[in-house]
Amino acid sequence: MSVKLDNVEYLYKSYYNKLKFFFLKSGITDETAEELCQETFIKVHNHRERFDSSKGSESTWVYSIARNELIDYFRKSRKEKDLVEFSSWENLVSSYETSAYKMEEEKLLLEKLSKSIHLLKEPEKSIVILHCIHGKSIAETSSHTGIAQRTVSRRLVSALTLLRAELRTSGIDGSWLQGGKE
Repeated sequence: MSVKLDNVEYLYKSYYNKLKFFFLKSGITDETAEELCQETFIKVHNHRERFDSSKGSESTWVYSIARNELIDYFRKSRKEKDLVEFSSWENLVSSYETSAYKMEEEKLLLEKLSKSIHLLKEPEKSIVILHCIHGKSIAETSSHTGIAQRTVSRRLVSALTLLRAELRTSGIDGSWLQGGKE
């Protein structure tokens, strides 16, 4: 243990300005820098018996305590920021319920769309699956089915018209179904 570390006045005169500058360089406010200086001095004083001059200099030890104080400050600040961002549980629950509702709605839509597609007769069913679900172009769909491109395009338009009508009977707006033009 260092006799100098027992002397609070010595510590303050030797390190206060240096520590405050060290803290201010990190971008914190003057008031926070002063608080961190005080916390550092308290820890230095309370743990002075742990100082071992064989492991490093007094200033290195003091600065390592200051660095740890700064790290702790930023960790705490980040946690507080996260808490503020999520402080309104009502918004969080509402957001969750809205997304759960949307997911359920999309699931029902996909189920109904799948059932409606399977009601189509061939080759319209294959054309819709290849073009709308697998993203094949009219030319690729034509090549895969062996049907002329113009016929594929006409049958796709016809199949999508039937799908929209089927979805409407279920109370679902099918106007977003597009295809047949490429």
